[in-house]
Amino acid sequence: MDIFNKIKRAPFFIKLTNWEYWPMNITYIPVIFYYLYLSLKEKSLGFFAAADPGIQFGGMRGEPKYEILQKLPQEYYPTTIFVAKNSNIDIIINNIKNKKLQYPLIAKPDIGERGMGVKKLHNQEDLIIYHNLMHDLDYMIQAFVPYD
Repeated sequence: MDIFNKIKRAPFFIKLTNWEYWPMNITYIPVIFYYLYLSLKEKSLGFFAAADPGIQFGGMRGEPKYEILQKLPQEYYPTTIFVAKNSNIDIIINNIKNKKLQYPLIAKPDIGERGMGVKKLHNQEDLIIYHNLMHDLDYMIQAFVPYD
Protein backbone atom coordinates (compact mmCIF):
# COMPACT_ATOMS: atom_id res chain seq x y z
CA MET A 1 0.00 0.00 0.00
CA ASP A 2 2.86 2.39 0.82
CA ILE A 3 4.51 1.82 -2.58
CA PHE A 4 1.20 2.57 -4.33
CA ASN A 5 0.96 5.90 -2.50
CA LYS A 6 4.52 6.76 -3.53
CA ILE A 7 3.73 5.99 -7.17
CA LYS A 8 0.51 8.01 -6.98
CA ARG A 9 2.44 11.04 -5.73
CA ALA A 10 5.28 10.80 -8.25
CA PRO A 11 5.38 13.85 -10.56
CA PHE A 12 5.23 11.68 -13.70
CA PHE A 13 2.10 9.85 -12.49
CA ILE A 14 0.42 13.11 -11.46
CA LYS A 15 1.08 14.63 -14.90
CA LEU A 16 -0.07 11.48 -16.65
CA THR A 17 -3.37 11.20 -14.77
CA ASN A 18 -4.38 14.89 -14.62
CA TRP A 19 -5.44 16.37 -17.94
CA GLU A 20 -4.45 19.88 -16.79
CA TYR A 21 -0.83 18.92 -17.46
CA TRP A 22 -1.41 17.48 -20.93
CA PRO A 23 -0.52 19.46 -24.07
CA MET A 24 -3.32 21.84 -25.10
CA ASN A 25 -3.68 20.26 -28.53
CA ILE A 26 -4.60 16.93 -26.96
CA THR A 27 -7.02 18.29 -24.38
CA TYR A 28 -8.92 20.53 -26.79
CA ILE A 29 -9.53 18.00 -29.58
CA PRO A 30 -12.64 16.49 -27.93
CA VAL A 31 -13.80 19.95 -26.84
CA ILE A 32 -13.72 21.21 -30.44
CA PHE A 33 -16.00 18.43 -31.63
CA TYR A 34 -18.40 18.92 -28.73
CA TYR A 35 -18.40 22.70 -29.29
CA LEU A 36 -19.26 22.20 -32.97
CA TYR A 37 -22.06 19.80 -32.05
CA LEU A 38 -23.54 22.25 -29.52
CA SER A 39 -23.14 25.17 -31.95
CA LEU A 40 -25.15 23.32 -34.58
CA LYS A 41 -27.73 22.27 -32.03
CA GLU A 42 -28.15 25.84 -30.70
CA LYS A 43 -27.67 27.48 -34.12
CA SER A 44 -25.11 29.87 -32.64
CA LEU A 45 -21.29 29.89 -32.46
CA GLY A 46 -21.43 32.04 -29.32
CA PHE A 47 -24.08 30.07 -27.41
CA PHE A 48 -21.79 29.59 -24.40
CA ALA A 49 -21.64 33.35 -23.64
CA ALA A 50 -25.10 33.11 -22.08
CA ALA A 51 -23.67 30.83 -19.36
CA ASP A 52 -22.02 33.83 -17.69
CA PRO A 53 -22.75 37.11 -19.45
CA GLY A 54 -20.76 39.03 -16.84
CA ILE A 55 -17.50 37.52 -18.09
CA GLN A 56 -16.03 38.33 -21.49
CA PHE A 57 -16.96 35.57 -23.99
CA GLY A 58 -18.75 33.76 -21.16
CA GLY A 59 -15.38 32.61 -19.81
CA MET A 60 -14.67 30.50 -22.89
CA ARG A 61 -11.21 31.94 -23.55
CA GLY A 62 -9.03 34.98 -22.91
CA GLU A 63 -10.96 36.59 -20.08
CA PRO A 64 -9.02 39.08 -17.92
CA LYS A 65 -8.68 37.60 -14.43
CA TYR A 66 -8.36 40.94 -12.65
CA GLU A 67 -11.59 42.18 -14.24
CA ILE A 68 -13.39 39.09 -12.93
CA LEU A 69 -11.93 39.54 -9.43
CA GLN A 70 -13.25 43.10 -9.32
CA LYS A 71 -16.79 41.69 -9.55
CA LEU A 72 -16.32 39.58 -6.41
CA PRO A 73 -16.38 40.71 -2.78
CA GLN A 74 -12.76 41.29 -1.75
CA GLU A 75 -12.94 38.88 1.19
CA TYR A 76 -13.25 35.95 -1.24
CA TYR A 77 -9.86 36.30 -2.93
CA PRO A 78 -6.31 37.09 -1.80
CA THR A 79 -4.96 40.65 -1.78
CA THR A 80 -4.18 41.41 -5.41
CA ILE A 81 -2.15 44.04 -7.24
CA PHE A 82 -2.73 44.61 -10.95
CA VAL A 83 0.43 45.37 -12.91
CA ALA A 84 -0.08 47.01 -16.29
CA LYS A 85 2.40 46.15 -19.02
CA ASN A 86 5.59 48.23 -19.00
CA SER A 87 4.96 49.39 -15.39
CA ASN A 88 7.84 50.79 -13.39
CA ILE A 89 9.28 48.17 -11.04
CA ASP A 90 9.76 50.74 -8.23
CA ILE A 91 6.04 51.54 -8.28
CA ILE A 92 5.23 47.83 -8.08
CA ILE A 93 7.57 47.36 -5.10
CA ASN A 94 5.93 50.34 -3.36
CA ASN A 95 2.45 48.89 -4.06
CA ILE A 96 3.54 45.62 -2.43
CA LYS A 97 4.75 47.52 0.63
CA ASN A 98 1.60 49.68 0.78
CA LYS A 99 -0.64 46.59 0.65
CA LYS A 100 1.55 45.03 3.38
CA LEU A 101 2.16 41.93 1.30
CA GLN A 102 4.90 39.54 2.41
CA TYR A 103 6.95 37.10 0.34
CA PRO A 104 6.33 34.54 -0.95
CA LEU A 105 3.88 36.00 -3.45
CA ILE A 106 2.15 34.57 -6.50
CA ALA A 107 2.49 36.26 -9.88
CA LYS A 108 0.31 35.32 -12.84
CA PRO A 109 -0.57 36.74 -16.25
CA ASP A 110 -3.86 38.64 -16.27
CA ILE A 111 -4.94 36.57 -19.24
CA GLY A 112 -3.63 33.06 -18.84
CA GLU A 113 -4.32 29.50 -19.70
CA ARG A 114 -4.05 26.47 -17.43
CA GLY A 115 -1.41 27.85 -15.11
CA MET A 116 1.01 29.06 -17.77
CA GLY A 117 3.14 31.90 -16.47
CA VAL A 118 2.16 31.40 -12.82
CA LYS A 119 5.20 31.78 -10.59
CA LYS A 120 5.86 31.75 -6.87
CA LEU A 121 8.03 34.74 -5.99
CA HIS A 122 10.22 34.08 -2.96
CA ASN A 123 11.83 37.52 -2.80
CA GLN A 124 12.24 40.87 -4.53
CA GLU A 125 14.87 39.45 -6.88
CA ASP A 126 12.31 36.90 -8.16
CA LEU A 127 9.85 39.75 -8.66
CA ILE A 128 12.34 41.74 -10.76
CA ILE A 129 13.13 38.69 -12.92
CA TYR A 130 9.42 37.94 -13.41
CA HIS A 131 8.67 41.58 -14.21
CA ASN A 132 11.41 41.66 -16.85
CA LEU A 133 10.00 38.50 -18.44
CA MET A 134 6.44 39.87 -18.44
CA HIS A 135 7.26 43.48 -19.39
CA ASP A 136 4.89 43.53 -22.37
CA LEU A 137 1.98 41.75 -20.63
CA ASP A 138 -0.44 42.73 -17.86
CA TYR A 139 -0.09 40.54 -14.80
CA MET A 140 -1.20 40.25 -11.18
CA ILE A 141 0.63 39.79 -7.92
CA GLN A 142 -1.30 38.06 -5.14
CA ALA A 143 -0.73 37.09 -1.55
CA PHE A 144 0.37 33.46 -1.33
CA VAL A 145 -2.35 31.21 0.10
CA PRO A 146 -0.62 28.22 1.75
CA TYR A 147 -3.28 25.57 1.15
CA ASP A 148 -2.79 22.21 -0.57
